[in-house]
Amino acid sequence: MKKAIERIKRERYYFIYIGILISITSYFSFLILTDNVQIKSSIVGQFFRINNEKIEVQAPFIESNEFEADPMKCKPCEKVGIDPPKCPQRCNKRSNNIRLYSELIPNFVQIYDGNWICLPPTVIRINSYGFRDYEYSPEKPPNTYRIIALGDSHTFGLGVNLTDTYPKVLERLLNERNDGRKYEVLNFGNPGANLVEKIEFLKEKGILFHPDLIILQWDADDRLNRTEWEEFVNSYIERYLVEHNLQKEKLNRFTYDQIHSEAQRAYMTFKLLNETPARLKVELEREFKELEEIAYKQKAKIILLLFHTITTEKPILEQIAAKYEYPIVNCDKYENPQYALHEKDVHPNQLGHKLIALEIYKKLVELSLI
Repeated sequence: MKKAIERIKRERYYFIYIGILISITSYFSFLILTDNVQIKSSIVGQFFRINNEKIEVQAPFIESNEFEADPMKCKPCEKVGIDPPKCPQRCNKRSNNIRLYSELIPNFVQIYDGNWICLPPTVIRINSYGFRDYEYSPEKPPNTYRIIALGDSHTFGLGVNLTDTYPKVLERLLNERNDGRKYEVLNFGNPGANLVEKIEFLKEKGILFHPDLIILQWDADDRLNRTEWEEFVNSYIERYLVEHNLQKEKLNRFTYDQIHSEAQRAYMTFKLLNETPARLKVELEREFKELEEIAYKQKAKIILLLFHTITTEKPILEQIAAKYEYPIVNCDKYENPQYALHEKDVHPNQLGHKLIALEIYKKLVELSLI
């Protein structure tokens, strides 16, 4: 072995040898980390076939005219936790703002019964300003303390009614103090939004409502690079359909959404394997600097709310929070089946939202922020 290595060095193939060794090591590390994921072909160098499951070809992909005309007429699924949903989330549209992938449709109302599994039906109602809440005047009433909860689908409250989302539970807790002030907690959750998009949503609409406090909800998806994500997911789906000899127009919406969700998870695995802490720190410092500048101009305080935090992210987020003196409310401990909608849908259930609101409330009282 020693002679072989000397020969490789002598013939100037040393770096090629090292490159091959690193590639093999990375390959096997990838297989271990992705557990039951099997490499099939190439998407950005890697392709995933999740669980080796057969995808069933069912009804046409296009949704019914009834649903398109009036989403409130959609008939929800019947067997909760068993059937596929019939009324998935359709309250988003592509945004004209290049920094926002999608935005909520103003005045949109729909019945929702899940994206991945049948859930008890709830109502999603978007107000005229394009966020899921009651109608509020941008002009803040006198003696009012206004909070904006900035987040993704965990803040938005997929699977629960508006009154059960943590922003509205927090609003009730604060007003029950009867301290002479009125408290408003506006739900600025936008499903699927990453950190850049959350900040852009704040710039575009949030600051119009003059917040005194901003709750920034962090999720692992916040590190998502939207351009890279879109290219990866589209390539994944195309190759998946070819691999399984499927045609998109012959798939029903639920089956297609399953493939899309697998593609998103594959991207996050790809992202974790290819992103270094140093690179992540640079990106997050740039984005939090922009957030701090907005908050400074608005004279608003910021609290960082953590969900699904990955081990490599936490110390970086703690450093940034310390730099800007942002209190942290860590809700990673509620990543537990008893606080989730279903084993196939990890969004917080009614109890989960209530406990999250209590955690935020305790932090606000503890630090005398209210």
